[in-house]
Amino acid sequence: MANKEKIKKALGNPTLRRALTNFGNNYVLAREKAFGDVDFEELRREIKAARTEVRQKLDLYVEEFRTNAEKNGARVIIAHSANDARQAIVEILKAKNAKIVVKSKSMASEEIHLNEELIKHGIEVVETDLGEWILQLDGQKPSHMVMPAIHLTREEVAAIFSKALDREVAPDIAQMVKLARQELRDKFLKADAGITGGNIAVAETGSIFLFTNEGNARLTTTLPKVRISLVGVEKLVPKLKDAIPIMRALPRNATAQKITSYMTVMTAGAGQEHYIILLDSGRIELKDDPVFAELFQCIRCAGCLNVCPVYQQVGGHVFGHVYTGPIGTLLTAFFHGLEAAKDPQAICGSCLKCATVCPAGINLPELLLKLRQRVVETYGQPFVQKFIFERILANPKLFNSLLGLGRKFQGIVAENGEIKSLPFGFDNLTSFRVFPTLARERLYKKYRVRPREKGNKGKVLFYSGCLIEHMYPDIGEDVFLVLEKNGYEVVLPENQGCCGAPAYYSGDLQAAVRMAKNNIEAFLKHDYDYIVTACPTCSETLMHYEKYLEDDEEYREKAREVSRKVIDFTDFAFKYLAVGEGKVSGTFTLHDSCHARRGLGQVKEPRELIVKTGANLVEMANSDQCCGFGGSFSIKYPEISEKVFQNKYQNIMETGAEKVAVTCPGCLMQIDGGLKKQGAQVKVEHLASILAKTYK
Repeated sequence: MANKEKIKKALGNPTLRRALTNFGNNYVLAREKAFGDVDFEELRREIKAARTEVRQKLDLYVEEFRTNAEKNGARVIIAHSANDARQAIVEILKAKNAKIVVKSKSMASEEIHLNEELIKHGIEVVETDLGEWILQLDGQKPSHMVMPAIHLTREEVAAIFSKALDREVAPDIAQMVKLARQELRDKFLKADAGITGGNIAVAETGSIFLFTNEGNARLTTTLPKVRISLVGVEKLVPKLKDAIPIMRALPRNATAQKITSYMTVMTAGAGQEHYIILLDSGRIELKDDPVFAELFQCIRCAGCLNVCPVYQQVGGHVFGHVYTGPIGTLLTAFFHGLEAAKDPQAICGSCLKCATVCPAGINLPELLLKLRQRVVETYGQPFVQKFIFERILANPKLFNSLLGLGRKFQGIVAENGEIKSLPFGFDNLTSFRVFPTLARERLYKKYRVRPREKGNKGKVLFYSGCLIEHMYPDIGEDVFLVLEKNGYEVVLPENQGCCGAPAYYSGDLQAAVRMAKNNIEAFLKHDYDYIVTACPTCSETLMHYEKYLEDDEEYREKAREVSRKVIDFTDFAFKYLAVGEGKVSGTFTLHDSCHARRGLGQVKEPRELIVKTGANLVEMANSDQCCGFGGSFSIKYPEISEKVFQNKYQNIMETGAEKVAVTCPGCLMQIDGGLKKQGAQVKVEHLASILAKTYK
C-alpha cells in the first residue's frame, strides 16, 4: 500500500490540491478548444503508426539516425544504462574542461540522476527552465513531467527566492520572472556546455526537436561551445513527416496550447560540438515486453496527469517516482524497477479517464492493472485482502451466508437503516459519508416469492452484483418491473456471486478467474437471450470474461457465450424498452460513472432516457469526474476518496438539482452517503428506479 504518511502530508496541503484541481478543471476546457479543429483520433493513429514502426525496427532507425546525425557533424553515443549515460556525459565535460553547465528541461536527465553525478565531479549545474530552477534552489524534484513546479504557489516561490538569493523577494510573478532572467543571464554567458533533452528525434535527417515555452533552451543550445542532447530511443520517428502529428498533439495535450512559444530543430552545429546520447535504460526491454510494449508510443505530454483525480489530490511526489502520474508509474517499472513502481501504482483508482486523452492511444488503465498484477505476483498482497478474495468472494454460498449473519448483527453499528460511524479504527471510512445497512432481505429472496410474468420478447438473465443483491434490492425489483412491463421474462440465478471486479482491480487475477467461473456455471443452468446488469463495472467485467479465460480450454467457449450476451441496463433500456413519457417530475442532474461513460461509452443514453420520463435534467460541471468510490479504492484510501468526492459534492450543489441520477450502485452509495453526511437534502436515484416510476 502506498506510503500513508506521504499521502497524509499531501492531503493536508489545501494549496496543492486547489492548484492541481483548478488547473485540471481549466485544462479540460482549454484542451477541448485547442483540439477544436483537429481530428484527435486521426492524430492518434498517425502517432501510433510511427512509434510502432520504430519499435518494431529499432536497430534500423537507431543506425539511420546515427549515420545522418554524424553526417551533420554530431557525435552519437548509445547508452544502454543510466550509468552509461552519466559516464559518457561526464567524460565529454571533463575532456572539454567544462566547469559550468546550463541545462534546459529534461526528464531523461532527472531519470538518470544526472545533476547529482555532475556535482560529484565538481561541475556546477544550473537548471535554466524557470520551474526546474525554482526546484533546484529548494532541493526539490519535479511533481509534473511538463510543469515541474505546478505544486508551488507564488508565495512559496517568493520564499524560495528570498532564502536562496539572501534578499526579500515579493510574490509578484512578473518581478520574479525578471529576477530569474537576471540571475540566469550570467550563467548562460559563462557556461562551458549546454545540456538538453529532446521531444522528437528524426532518423531520416538526424534532427532533434525541442518544444519549449521559454527562451532558455535556445540559449542553452547556442551560447555554449559544447552542447549535449540526452534523448530516449523511443523519441525516434522514421521520417520528418512523422514528426508533424507529434508537433500538433504535444502542445495541445500538454498545456492546451496550439503551439509552444519556441519550436527548435537542431540538425547541425554552427561552430559547436554536438553530442547526442541515445538512451536505452530499460526502453529496449519495454519495447519487447508482450504486455507493455505500447508504452513505447508515449510522447511524454503528461496529459494523463492533468485529468487524473488522484493526481489532483496528492500530486506527483506521491503518485510517481521520477516520472509521475499514470504514465509515469508505468514507465517507472521499466526505468527504475518494479519496487519503485509498487507504491504509486496502488493509488490509481481505475477511473479510466487517462486513456481518453492519451494522444498515442495507450490503454493506460488496463496497463496499470497489468502492472498491479505483476506487483501482486512478485510481492504478494495483504493477508486480509487475499483471504477475502480467495476464501469469501470466490465462494458465493459462504459470502451470502456471512452477509446473512451481518444482517442479524449490524444493529450494533447501525441507526435507522444507516451506519454513520464505525468503531475500532475504521472511523475514517465514515468520516465523510454514511453507509447503508444490508437490506432486510437479499434480492434473490424477494425474487423467489414475487409473481412471475412470462414475456413474449425474450428472456433476460439479471445479474444483480453484490450491492444490488445485498444493499439495494429495490433497484433490482425496479429492473424486474421495467423489463416485465416491456414484455421480457426475468431470470435471477440463485448462486451467482461477485463478478470478480474487486479482485481484478486489486491485481488478483486468479481470484477474479475463480469468480468468473462460478458465475458462468450459475448462468449456464438457465436459458436466456440477454444478461443484463444494472452496474456498469459489473457489465464491463462480465464482458471481459472471455478475455480472462481465453487460454482456458474448458471455459473458453462458455466464457465467450456469456460475455457476448451481456448488455448494461442503460443500453438495454435505450435500445429495447419503451419508457412512459412525462410521468416523472422534478429536477435531476446526472453523474456519469467512470465505467459507464468511459468503459461502456454511455453519454446520450442515460440523458435521453431521463428526459423522456418528463424529468428536468440540468448538467453539472465535470459530470464524468470520478466520485471517489472506485470500489475497494475508497476502502483502502478513504482519505483520497473523500477529497475526490468533495469536488463532486460541490458540482452537484451548484446545479440546484433536487436529485442526482446515477447508473451505478457503487456511485449511488458514495454520493448518497456523502450528501447525507453533509446534511444535503438532495436525493440520489438509480436510473432503473427513475424509469420504474413511469410504470407505477
